[in-house]
Parts: sequence; structure tokens; C-alpha cells
Amino acid sequence: MNKKQNHTNMNDSTWYQPLKKADQLLKAKDPKITTDLKNYFLKTANFSLLFRVQMKQKLWEDLLSFPDVFFRRLVCANAYNLSEKMISEAIGISTGSAHNLLNNSREPSYNIIHTFAVMVNVPWQLLIEERPVEKSYSAPTEYFYNGSAEEKQIEELLEERSKVSSIKGYQILNPEYLFDREPEQVTGRWVRSLAEMEYFEFHLDREPVLHKQKIEEIFKLFPFATHLVTTYTPFRQNKRSLWVLGPKPGKEKKYQDLLYCLKMRDSTIVVP
Repeated sequence: MNKKQNHTNMNDSTWYQPLKKADQLLKAKDPKITTDLKNYFLKTANFSLLFRVQMKQKLWEDLLSFPDVFFRRLVCANAYNLSEKMISEAIGISTGSAHNLLNNSREPSYNIIHTFAVMVNVPWQLLIEERPVEKSYSAPTEYFYNGSAEEKQIEELLEERSKVSSIKGYQILNPEYLFDREPEQVTGRWVRSLAEMEYFEFHLDREPVLHKQKIEEIFKLFPFATHLVTTYTPFRQNKRSLWVLGPKPGKEKKYQDLLYCLKMRDSTIVVP
């Protein structure tokens, strides 16, 4: 994206609207105003607008901590462009069950809630408990629950890409293949549900050392990718997410818009 386009975005009064509305919702006292703002995030704000809210880590985490568990589930689904059909296929449930998960199932089964938590990259407790204990967020336990994520070697991840139409989680058994300072296993996920871009996300214990040779190794394993991004992992202060990122075919311009948001995101580095 050229500087003129960036400048236009920054000075467009509507560009920051999703961030302003998130802040207004968190501060609202009037029930009608609260309802109107909730409707904005549930019915108006698509994933690209929600992507802007994620530029500010605390704002995004506060929005997803809003005291309404169904609001949290729906915003998470919207943030990743997940339809009820996508959710049903990824979890292996009916579309009716997927609808209930998002709208009225107070206590869905653990295999459903854990798999959905993996898809939307938040601690599972956030999606089922009205007042989750934040200490429970530190470890991504949902990835290790009853098939909610699949065990794979790093070398197998590219082959998995063609099998994923929305989002799928993984336990990666040999992270040392790329990241020699990581523990014996790390978690990760394919994110292919967005219209403009796709990425594989690794969850690491520390900032990866992305020297020239390492960057070339990663791009060789993921030839669709054009950029590497290290960024925060929501609610997990002890994790760094590495996105291996590329545009969907024919979506290069809109991809650049999202990449611009990423470059403005808190605690984020974009390579190159």
C-alpha cells in the first residue's frame, strides 16, 4: 500500500469507528446505547472492521470480556468470518447445534466448546463462563482436549492446507525443526476462513529469531506466504504468535489493507 493510501485511511473519519464504538460499549451505562452498540458488533461490523479493533490489544481483550457469553461467542465468530456452516463442519456437529452454540446453548459439551475456542484463538473458559478466572488463560489446554486439535509434524502442515476450509488447530510435535528454543510441543492453527488472506499461526514461548536463513526456511515450507508476522496472542501474555501470511488469489489489494492494520497492531513485527 502506498503512502497516499495510508494517509487517506488515517484521515478517514470512519476508519477508526470500530475502535471508538468498542470503547463506547465498554463505557456505556444506558441500556439502549448498550444494545445499539452490541448490535453494531453483531450485525454490522464484519471481520475487517473487527480486525481494526484488534490493533489495540487491551481494547480487543476488554471487548471479548464483555459480560455476555453469547456476545463473546458471536464476536469471535464474526472476527474470523465464521458462518454456522463452517463451525458445524469444523467441529462435526449439525448447523442447528452450531446455531445453538452461538445463540442459546448455555452449557455446550466440552468437545464443542474446546474446538470452537481453538478456532477463534481464545481460552475456552471465556466462551462458557460468565466470569472466567484469568489465571486459567495461561496455558492453551483446549488444544489438548479430546481431538480438538490434531497432532502433526511441521513438514506436514502445508499438506494440511488443502484440507482446511475454515480454521483447524494442531499440536506440533517437532517445533525444533524451525524453532530450536521452543519446548517439545507447540500449538498452532490454519486460518483460511477470511476472504482476503490466510495464514498459519504458531504459538511460541518467545520471540522467534528471524534471521535471513530462518526466513528462507519458513517461506520454503509455506510457499504461498509473502510475509511473516509476530504479534500478541489474545489473553496469553506468555505467548508470541508467528503468522506465516499470504493473500487469497485476486485479493492482493484488500490483503494490503489488512497488512496495514497488522503493522499498526500492538507488539507486532511484520517481515519483510
